[in-house]
Amino acid sequence: MNPIAGPGPGSNETHVQRRNAAARFRDGELSLAGLWLYYFGIGGEADEFDLDAYLHELLLLSPAQMWLVETALNETGTGTHPSGTG
Repeated sequence: MNPIAGPGPGSNETHVQRRNAAARFRDGELSLAGLWLYYFGIGGEADEFDLDAYLHELLLLSPAQMWLVETALNETGTGTHPSGTG
């Protein structure tokens, strides 16, 4: 997904991406604080509370922030990538 021109907040792709991120986080062994610290370190703007809400499918982030969460999950090896390549 392009972090700037990604899907809009109401699109099905946005909800699927959030659901996948939530599942990967639940399946992983990294703490919320650890994921947030990594995400923040690569430019994430959401605070830990908002990241927690996103990972519990209660909040949508902007496309750019969703891309950074996905990047943080990939780079920390958290959970399994939906395609099975992560």
